Amino acid sequence: MKTKSIIAMSLMAALAVGCSSDDIAGDGGKNPGTAEGQAYIGVSISLPVSRPGMRGIRGTRSTNDDYNAGVANEYKVNTLTIRYLDNDGTEKKSFTYGVADLNWEPSSAAGITTTAVLPVEKVGFSGTAYALVEINSPFGEEGIVKNDICEVTANNLTGEKKDDFFMTNTVWKDGHYLVPVTTSDTKDKAQSLAATHTIYVERAAAKVQLNVAEGDGWNTSTYTIPAGQTNAGAAINIQNWVLDVTNKKMFPIRKFGGTNSYPVESYARLYSASNADFRTYWAEDPNYSAYENGNFNVITEYPEKPNDLDGVEYCAENTFDVKNQCQNQTTRALIKAVYTPAGMQAGASWFTIGNSSTALNANTLAERIKKAAGAADDAVVLIDDAFTAGQKEFNETMFTIGGETPNPVTLNKVKNALGKVTTYKNGVCYYIVRIKHFGDEICPWGPPYYDEYDEYKDGGDDMSEKYLGRYGVVRNNWYKVTINSVSQPGDPTIPELTDKQDDEHNNYLQSTVKILDWAVRNQGVDL
Repeated sequence: MKTKSIIAMSLMAALAVGCSSDDIAGDGGKNPGTAEGQAYIGVSISLPVSRPGMRGIRGTRSTNDDYNAGVANEYKVNTLTIRYLDNDGTEKKSFTYGVADLNWEPSSAAGITTTAVLPVEKVGFSGTAYALVEINSPFGEEGIVKNDICEVTANNLTGEKKDDFFMTNTVWKDGHYLVPVTTSDTKDKAQSLAATHTIYVERAAAKVQLNVAEGDGWNTSTYTIPAGQTNAGAAINIQNWVLDVTNKKMFPIRKFGGTNSYPVESYARLYSASNADFRTYWAEDPNYSAYENGNFNVITEYPEKPNDLDGVEYCAENTFDVKNQCQNQTTRALIKAVYTPAGMQAGASWFTIGNSSTALNANTLAERIKKAAGAADDAVVLIDDAFTAGQKEFNETMFTIGGETPNPVTLNKVKNALGKVTTYKNGVCYYIVRIKHFGDEICPWGPPYYDEYDEYKDGGDDMSEKYLGRYGVVRNNWYKVTINSVSQPGDPTIPELTDKQDDEHNNYLQSTVKILDWAVRNQGVDL
């Protein structure tokens, strides 16, 4: 009967992925022995539960060590490869296991979900080596011996059916991720050392979930602005949502500089308090300190199959230094809603003119055009197909006067009197929530911090200490966005991206974000 080694697992698509070289970091230590012979290795592998938590525009605090198991498919192990490397990153030996080799059982250990038993393996070397684990790897047989920059899709990281999540070594507090293991000359000795050879593993994807609040103002997915507020009586039906500005590039293994790059006394938020050895709360992606057009998936046309409320979407991590904490680099939730001003019919198109925020229905807009044109005795009829979503100048295709197309003189009267017209086609509008990682509780922004805005957007050292990680999505974190209230209409078309700093003085959606076990981050948003 074969001797077994224990592999423990906690809660936290084999597709071709293109990578460019970025050598694996050396982790120091003694040179591994090279002698051939009767050498065995026993290893324990733990997958930490993920941590919840995302703070929102007006976020509530969620401790960094707040966890939630998620669903079983998110920690399902279909294939597992252990690679043993020498201290310059060259692979010495590897072993791959399938589902039939893995017998997972529940674990009572804190932060661990299940435990598996694997055979103790005979290896062709002796001494010390450095272990790297890949679970459900999309990187083929060569794997990730070098932590190359790779271009990926969400399906690469989760599998098309969301049951094949790619996982690999976590990064420790000091920045290393390769785990030293020592061979033994007997199977029994290797078995006894398995518990000392613990490799912690995490998912490479981040998870975002969006829902609406319950209680005051809400009737399932519809929020009514209360009396006494601007736009009182308007109803906003939140329909669905998608993730926008998601990263195309990633490091397969979390890249984290450790205490040499982020001193604990200055950046305590980046390190776990309860699991300081194997859990960190920040990462650097390939776009971290520079923006390059084309590195992000950007939505230009709203997709046919968005996420339902309370649905989830996965993505690659997306982080940046403070100087690059900008709107065109920050992953955001794009929310589709139908906004119905008080007294109007739900689903009907409505309009604003010029700089006015007053909502007009079709009849009222026709009356305004009639007055501006000086056509007291002629009926004005709007041509519905000409009023597409967004803002545009009035033109001769938009309306008739007395059954005739307006002449240039009459059209100029309308333009001069009313300015441009903004159309909310069928009442549809869009809101965005840029995803916050540490958010307001840990990295607060708002009065009286506005005086620091120029320094903040320049990203100096002082600003980095205060605001690094305020926004971003990090692997193995679950960002739960809750829309708490809405104050006014969103944009009639998908909001354009700019290179402005993420934080703006005006927000129209109030939300809360919470991060789970997946480290969960909760974010609340007022629209």
